[in-house]
Amino acid sequence: MSWEPIDAEELRVKAESLLTPEIPDPVIEQFVPTRAVLWRKWKGTMLEDTWEATVLNMGVALVVCLAYQRLQLSCPRLSEQLFKIDIIWKIHMTLTTFILTFFVSQSYAMWRSVYKTTRHVQGKLYNLLMLTTTHLRRERPACFDDATGTSTAAMGESGGGGERVLRGQSRSVRLDRDTDSGGNVGRGGDDAGIGGGDAAWFVGGGEAGGSGGGRAKASPLAASPPPPPPSPCTCGSRGTESIPDASGGGGGSSNCGRDFPGKSVLWDSRIWLAHFERYTRLWHILYYAGCSRKHACFCTDPGLERLHLCGLITEAEIPLLKDFPGPVAHRHMPVFQWMVALYLGGLEEGRFLQPVSLTTRMMEQFVGLRDKSGGIGDMVGGRTKLAYAHAVQLLVDVFLLLTPFALFSEVGFWSIVATGVLTTFYQGLFNLSKTFIDPLNNEDATIDSDCIVIDSLIKESANTGSRWTQGAKVFPL
Repeated sequence: MSWEPIDAEELRVKAESLLTPEIPDPVIEQFVPTRAVLWRKWKGTMLEDTWEATVLNMGVALVVCLAYQRLQLSCPRLSEQLFKIDIIWKIHMTLTTFILTFFVSQSYAMWRSVYKTTRHVQGKLYNLLMLTTTHLRRERPACFDDATGTSTAAMGESGGGGERVLRGQSRSVRLDRDTDSGGNVGRGGDDAGIGGGDAAWFVGGGEAGGSGGGRAKASPLAASPPPPPPSPCTCGSRGTESIPDASGGGGGSSNCGRDFPGKSVLWDSRIWLAHFERYTRLWHILYYAGCSRKHACFCTDPGLERLHLCGLITEAEIPLLKDFPGPVAHRHMPVFQWMVALYLGGLEEGRFLQPVSLTTRMMEQFVGLRDKSGGIGDMVGGRTKLAYAHAVQLLVDVFLLLTPFALFSEVGFWSIVATGVLTTFYQGLFNLSKTFIDPLNNEDATIDSDCIVIDSLIKESANTGSRWTQGAKVFPL
């Protein structure tokens, strides 16, 4: 699939619009199904799409009426010829109506299937985040000491008491323990732009991802996480924990703020979760970049660089995607494999509760996501036969071409109005069916308001995915 040429400034604006955390527009045009509202609609209707063809055909009907007035005396058999055209037109109308109706219904079924697939893909991503966030191991919040960088866990709640070191060099999450360079994963530079465990990778959320240090074939997740913030602390009571006041304190003191009950996700597991959510967002963007021509710029090398500046790709991951041997439209495939490998790495490190049942469900979701994500390209690629669409196009065009001549023999000057009505509905229905078989508007077959809004799909997934990760960090029980 080719992509639209785009310069650096347009790419920046497009990326910022796509990644800004704002309430997205509806995926499809919304409306109130009442007569008063529908009659006032113009944008996104077949009237907007067919008014030019309607005016043109009504102009032809006007010319036919005026020409008949001039030629009826010099051509006495003109009415007889128009009557014969009317007979042909009526036969043709029966065939055109039947074929067009069937074509519209089949095209709408395809559009509906594509829309359902986009929602299924979203649902699979939500399921992955829901399963991972709810099954991560948790502990009672501990009291963090600003001077020593250590915290004391609540007794009996995390497999025993004692001190748990929460220094800046937290454990790195790895995709694969057995790398070609000797099994040790190199550490990179600063990775603060990935979100610092809060999954905040929106534009303006900090510096972009860190530089890839370490060895040549190091995992893209090898960058060191940012220093952890103060952990929630316990004020002498086992059942009540407090969040420290970040504005005060220091010199070894533990500051306690508002109280809250419950357990929170371990800090290094938050780093893991941040990477996992980042990969779901990156995969979603690259996936639709491979499906939609208007978003294909994100699959290109400049597009990857822009996503890196926005914090969705680390510097170590960019060459891995650029060196992918497949077409650029398939660059989402390595990211999908990174997601699976990241989960398996977390499973090996003991991050999850009930790992056996969880793995079964996770693998079902991963396989289902791969299966559903392949459906859009298959449906768009096999939408209909060329000969079928060509035949319907000829039927509609010939029918509308004969309409001004055929109707004049029956209704006279009223044929101008009748021609406009028939052109609006027949041409409008055919144009509508063409929008159905081009649901992502890759061929500019229609106006943008008639297609599925990819930007809204990506923003919805990003916003909802962030809610899953944020909501599961602390449980009340």
